Amino acid sequence: MKLELVQKQKQVITLQMQQSLKILQMNNMDLEQHIQNEVLENPLLEMEMPEEEEDPGETRLKKLEWLESMDYSNTYRYDSFSRDENKEFPLFEKSSQDSLTEILLQQLPGFRLDSTRELLVRRLIENLDENGYLSCSRGQLALSLQVTLPRLEEALEVLHHMDPAGVGAEDLRECLLIQARRMEDPPPLLLQLIDGHLDTLAKNRLDKLALDLNVTIEEVKEARGQLLELNPKPGNGYCAYNAIPYIRPDLFVVHFEDRFEIIYNDYHQPKVTLNTFYRSVAGSGDKEATAYIQERLQKAENLISNINQRKTTMMDCAGSILQRQTRFFKEGPGNLVPMTLADVADDLGVHPSTVSRAVSDKYLQCQWGTYRLGDFFSRNVSQKSENTSQDMAITQLQRIIEEEDPQKPFSDQQLALRLAQLGICISRRTVAKYRDLAGIPPATGRKKF
Repeated sequence: MKLELVQKQKQVITLQMQQSLKILQMNNMDLEQHIQNEVLENPLLEMEMPEEEEDPGETRLKKLEWLESMDYSNTYRYDSFSRDENKEFPLFEKSSQDSLTEILLQQLPGFRLDSTRELLVRRLIENLDENGYLSCSRGQLALSLQVTLPRLEEALEVLHHMDPAGVGAEDLRECLLIQARRMEDPPPLLLQLIDGHLDTLAKNRLDKLALDLNVTIEEVKEARGQLLELNPKPGNGYCAYNAIPYIRPDLFVVHFEDRFEIIYNDYHQPKVTLNTFYRSVAGSGDKEATAYIQERLQKAENLISNINQRKTTMMDCAGSILQRQTRFFKEGPGNLVPMTLADVADDLGVHPSTVSRAVSDKYLQCQWGTYRLGDFFSRNVSQKSENTSQDMAITQLQRIIEEEDPQKPFSDQQLALRLAQLGICISRRTVAKYRDLAGIPPATGRKKF
């Protein structure tokens, strides 16, 4: 048996480092909850809720005025490349005093149903989703409610005569048919379009519809206009409140006349301090009490240190992003340059995984809106298109489509050629991908007859 002495390097992550990485990855809400839990478990920790400090300084006042004026933009961005950048979203949309269920139940007495049938209609109302559709198929409903299909259809017929028109449908086709048939004199062509040609209509193939139905394009356009007046989600406006997720930005970027400034948003974050009384007990001479307090003291100091380190790392990351994406912060969407986690990591002298944790689930608010920090990272769209990000490519794509002839819209291949003339060399497939991301239909869907 031969013994050898081998030297190896092994990276060991201490418990404090693990906690530091965990806290770095937390968003504001998670961090507040974590602080509250730690304070409950550790008697050496004290938590103070933040209070606004008055600062007569002109710069501080200007910051606060800016924050107040920009409060409206503190809303959730569903799509980083939304075409409607200036759209404002309220925290709650008050749509009706009563819910859809209450509105429908209030109409039940007017139908004068027997108790058994009324109970079945009530059960159907309870099985509607927020848009007013049945939550499952007729067969599944009949099975779960233990009734025959004919009895279920009788109850559905009652529901289909309630307002809002279209509730109780199994799918979009049935929902639109219910509404169309309740018209005083439903146009036959409208009923035909809904009953068997919705897919073709969705693709904007009006010429094909006119040929298949043996009518003119003008008649198809008229029927399409009538269809667009129907409500595809009849129950959507009857929810008492449609809550929109509220995002509290972790960072603010303020644009002054001569500079940018980054503000760390800890206005709502509890302040954590050490309890001086328990620290004094540590030197009382009681070995057991001293050992316990020393252990808790170490954990408390680690928590405070990790929170401070989180702030430092996030501010450093934001500073690097601001420096590399200055054009965006000055001119707005459509001006992001390619930037990777490795680029920011090189600026800070840390590992890319640290940057990944620092930007994960974090938000930045600037004059253009509220963005995920991850939205600022993007690679070159292709090797041939140097310093062109996906954001830039989509913006140029939107501009080309806005200027096209609506009667002869560009195909994806033609769009790729147009982008190439601007120095953005991407394939037809990539054009289709970016077009979908921007919510733009293909050429057939954009064509106007």
